[in-house]
Amino acid sequence: MPSRSPPVERARPLLGTRVAIRVEGLPESRAHAALDTAFAVIARVHARMNYHALDSDVARLNRAEPGAWIPVAVETCAVLALAQRIARHSGGAFDPTVAGDLVRDGRLPTPAGARPPDPGARWHDLVVEGETVRLRRPLWLDLSGIAKGYAVDRAIALLGAFGARAACVDAGGDLRLFGSPQGVALRTGYPDEAVPVVRLEGGGLACSGGRPDPRHAADGQHRDGRTRRTAGEGRFACVLAETCAVADALTKVVLALGPASDPVLGEFAAAAHLREADGTWHALGVVA
Repeated sequence: MPSRSPPVERARPLLGTRVAIRVEGLPESRAHAALDTAFAVIARVHARMNYHALDSDVARLNRAEPGAWIPVAVETCAVLALAQRIARHSGGAFDPTVAGDLVRDGRLPTPAGARPPDPGARWHDLVVEGETVRLRRPLWLDLSGIAKGYAVDRAIALLGAFGARAACVDAGGDLRLFGSPQGVALRTGYPDEAVPVVRLEGGGLACSGGRPDPRHAADGQHRDGRTRRTAGEGRFACVLAETCAVADALTKVVLALGPASDPVLGEFAAAAHLREADGTWHALGVVA
C-alpha cells in the first residue's frame, strides 16, 4: 500500500501579514499547484480590497461621486453585502465606513483624489446591486476588518476543490481549517499570564485587540461604528464562526459591545471568548 502523502506547507507575505497555508492528502506536485492557486486567490482579494492601492475597488469607491454606479469585482460586492448584514445586526457597531475617522486620527492616509467624506455617512449609505455599488453620499471605506477573513475563506474553499483531505489557512491569526482539528493559542499581549488555547474543529477563527502596544500603528484602529471611537481599548476578542469573514468582522462587534454582543453572535451561530482589560474572561454566543 502506498504511503500517505505528507503535509505540504508554505507561507508568503500577503494581506499585510504572513499567510501560511498547509494542505494534506494530495500528491506533492498537486499540493504545490493547490497552494499556488490559493495564494493567487488571496492576492486577488488583496488587490481588489486594498485601501492603499490606487486601482483597487476600495480606492475607486472612495473617489466615487455620490449617485454614480461603480462596477466592482464580485468578491468586493460579496464582502460589502456581508459587511452591511453584520452592521445591521450589530446596530452599526461594525461599520466599514469608518476610514474617515481613521484618517483624522492618523491611522490611515487620506485616499488620493477623494472628496472629504460626509461626517454623517454610515454603512447604509452603500447600495450594492449585482456587481455595482452606489454611494448615497461621500464616504471612505476600509474593508480591512473583514476582507482578510474573506480571503482566507476563498483560499480554503479552493483547497477543498483540489481534493485535499485537510487544509489550514492562517493569515496572521485569521484562520480557517477543515479535516484536522488543532489548538489555537490566544495571545492577548498581556504579560505574566497563562496563554489559553481554543480547539478549532473546523470553520473560521479570528482574534482582535489585546494589550495596547504604542509601537504598532494598527493599535486603536478598530472602531465602534456607532461612536467612531476606539472599540473596547484593552479588550481581547476571539470569535469562532462558520466562516473566517464572519469571525473577522464579529471580533470588532465583540470589542465594541462586550457581553452585550451575545445576541449578535447568536444571529451568526458564532461563539466568542472575550478578555476584559481587567483580566475577566467571558464566554459568549454559542460556546459549548
